[in-house]
Amino acid sequence: MKNIPEEIEEITIEQAQRNQPWTVPYSEEFLMCAGREARQYNGGRMQHLYATHTVLHAMKSLGKMAAIFEAIDHRGGGILDEERATVRAMAADLLTAALRFGNLYGFSIVWELARRVRDKNSVDLLKVIQEKAKLG
Repeated sequence: MKNIPEEIEEITIEQAQRNQPWTVPYSEEFLMCAGREARQYNGGRMQHLYATHTVLHAMKSLGKMAAIFEAIDHRGGGILDEERATVRAMAADLLTAALRFGNLYGFSIVWELARRVRDKNSVDLLKVIQEKAKLG
């Protein structure tokens, strides 16, 4: 994969899902800002509120990407460096949203991705990965 800084080791989607900030205890300061409901999170109403908040952030990311590609369509030419940086950031935010949903509703993004690729494209992603690993 290109554009990965040397100091960053490769991480898996599973590692990212298990180690996102919301999977570790929040600081007391955050909880005070979030209010009493956040301190009493029990997977009920707060789960819905967190999901809604995640959808809104995902939509904001998609909107920023849409604005960039609309601008490219109108001016012609390629993507500018600053636009490319925004697209990278928004793509990461969308993955973060997917990881958040996996944690909120108790499913593995890795396995859900494999299932969707199989169901939508008739490709066994795990098998493809294993075959590529054998080839070196």
